[in-house]
Amino acid sequence: MSATGDHDDVGHAMPRSFWVGLVVGSVVMAFGVWTALHHTRDTRPATLIRWVVGLGIAHDAIVVPVALIVAAIVDAIVPRIHRGTVRAAIAVSALATALSWPAVRRYGTKPGNPSALPRPYGRNLAITVMVVWLVAALLVVTRTLRARDRSVAAD
Repeated sequence: MSATGDHDDVGHAMPRSFWVGLVVGSVVMAFGVWTALHHTRDTRPATLIRWVVGLGIAHDAIVVPVALIVAAIVDAIVPRIHRGTVRAAIAVSALATALSWPAVRRYGTKPGNPSALPRPYGRNLAITVMVVWLVAALLVVTRTLRARDRSVAAD
């Protein structure tokens, strides 16, 4: 940011949504920190700090390199017109898998409580990922047909 604070490093004006997001995000983070510090019995701040730092390191050491490698592979093998769709499908699939992984692995189940994790989470994750890729495939086919129709009409 520049010294004036309303432009980025190359002189472009920052959109209003940036400033709104900055204020709202700062308030949400401040509330989270305040809550963690004022409810120490439940939040265990030392453990929370270790998790936050550990997840930050894991993100930078594992998630970012994997995402960059996957993006490079997609760029190498997927036509430009379909890259956004394929990248979005990969991102949604990865996010759904990461978020549902504890339930799929059945972490937290108790032998005496069958209602703790009562659903077939692995099957449901597979269905979710299949639907994501079905939608992506439909978008790819639709775009391909539209591009072909445009090229035929131009001839």
